[in-house]
Amino acid sequence: MMEEFFNEFRRVVRPSGRWSSWSPYQFVDGWRTFVGEVRDGWTEDYYDYENDLFIRDCLQAALDHDGLNSWDAWQQLRTQIEGIDNDFREVLAEGPLVKPDAQWWWRARLPPRAGEDFVEEVERIFKVKLALVD
Repeated sequence: MMEEFFNEFRRVVRPSGRWSSWSPYQFVDGWRTFVGEVRDGWTEDYYDYENDLFIRDCLQAALDHDGLNSWDAWQQLRTQIEGIDNDFREVLAEGPLVKPDAQWWWRARLPPRAGEDFVEEVERIFKVKLALVD
């Protein structure tokens, strides 16, 4: 039964690269981990940040697909995603709006503080200054 749910999720999400074998639970855990890292001060570069946002892009495809809603497991994961999203919205609310026309809210703003590489890249690309994390 769970394998059927995983297969339907993968058909909807169509993950690629390092995420191709992830289960829905791994996507939600990956999103939770990413949001925690951003909340604490993202220490990777801008490319890695944008790349890891792909996790949430994939989850959105699943959230938009009505066929997954018949699975109890997905209903529980939806609730978790909503909570993680609320945490991320709080973090991003403090950061600069750099892509006002972004398709999704999580791609419109940047976190308010990050590591040196990220801060330098963001300043060069978007002409905004972020706070440095220790």
